Amino acid sequence: MDEPRDDRTPRHSLWQRVRLLAMCLALGTLVAVLGQALVASAAWWLAIPVALAAGWLLVADPTRCMPPR
Repeated sequence: MDEPRDDRTPRHSLWQRVRLLAMCLALGTLVAVLGQALVASAAWWLAIPVALAAGWLLVADPTRCMPPR
């Protein structure tokens, strides 16, 4: 059976978060490089912050941002 979760412990470990950050950066860079090569537009570099935001939405826990009651 699972132990009760302590609110002070992170949902994901530091290494999982670092790995996710690296994967998001790699994915965003890959999309940017391919997009710029195909259509020669620098706007494709916006894929990097979009990939980071999408990764953050997967990992974020909005309840951690709320003040305690």
